[in-house]
Amino acid sequence: MIHKGTIRAYTPATHTASVQLTGSIAHHLTGIRVATNIPAAAVVAGRECTFLALDPNNPTDGLVLSIQGALPPAGGGTTDHAALTHLAYADAGHTGFATSGHGHAHSALTALDYASAAHTDFCSLATAQTITAQKLIDSAVGLRFGHAAGPLLQAAASGDDLTLTGDLAVSGHLGLANIDAKYPIYLAKTISNTSWTAALLAQITQSGSGAAYGVYGFAKHTGVATSQNILGLYFDAIHQNAYQLSNLEVMRTTARISSAGGVDTLYGIHLIFTYTGAGRPTTAIGIDVEDPSYPSATTTYGLRIYDVGYASSSYILELGPSPYLRLLGSGSWTPAANRTPLYLAEGATPTLRQVQWKAGNALVAGDKVMVLV
Repeated sequence: MIHKGTIRAYTPATHTASVQLTGSIAHHLTGIRVATNIPAAAVVAGRECTFLALDPNNPTDGLVLSIQGALPPAGGGTTDHAALTHLAYADAGHTGFATSGHGHAHSALTALDYASAAHTDFCSLATAQTITAQKLIDSAVGLRFGHAAGPLLQAAASGDDLTLTGDLAVSGHLGLANIDAKYPIYLAKTISNTSWTAALLAQITQSGSGAAYGVYGFAKHTGVATSQNILGLYFDAIHQNAYQLSNLEVMRTTARISSAGGVDTLYGIHLIFTYTGAGRPTTAIGIDVEDPSYPSATTTYGLRIYDVGYASSSYILELGPSPYLRLLGSGSWTPAANRTPLYLAEGATPTLRQVQWKAGNALVAGDKVMVLV
């Protein structure tokens, strides 16, 4: 049977109410269930209601069907969707999500504004998603960018920078597309500070058993044009202001040993010529020093080598395999009368001989005299 009544009290924890049936002044029905489609905010004491008595012999076995004087719930549901917390969306399409302006408190979906129109194809992060047939989210690798018709990462507008805060760790190869046809990697930056700067700082630490190269590369010409140049390393050191510099150096290298381990051979610069093809150079030059003179230079050197005196066998200069010419350093030569640190190879079977001098009237049989011819 259906009766008219009045709400006298409400218990939110059990969603039950105390109801006074119309015509019954002294007695209230307590613990009456309220229909689940009625929001808690609508069950207010004093409002009239519709009561359905399911068992005439047990008045408390009933249900509050409706509340008079209450507004309909926004969005047609409860305001607290606790069940949406950690919701795993299935691969199948989900439709009918309401906008955040409908008053729904989605605690796990904060700041997500679902449009009223249907949204489909939501899925869990454990399932691979696709954009142009490539996986976007893969449970094995995490976030992955596949090929797309346009750029996967793009600045908001022309001239904007893409800024990365922190380090960029790349476990594989880092490839840069040709921004300029001539310069696959182009570094251009004006820096003003009181310390030193570098266009490229390369540092590698080899912790295994292999070799280590600070900078390694090659320049290869595979075109069809003739009379072209190949430069393995080309660099200009340019002084361009009105101030006096201490040094201008095109290249500086340091071979440093800072451990207990030794080195079989230490090279400052090591040049190796190899010819594996059919072509051969017309002329091969190990080191070519152009005329270093300049009108305002006080002193110029084509090649200057300081004394080497740290070892018992020290040579400032040695030419040829035998050798043909040797110039001793102070570690191997002690100045003495008539003797020089210069040795020359002489004879049909070349013998290295020290260049000495004697007065002409002191020459004796067997003395070898060097003359200019």
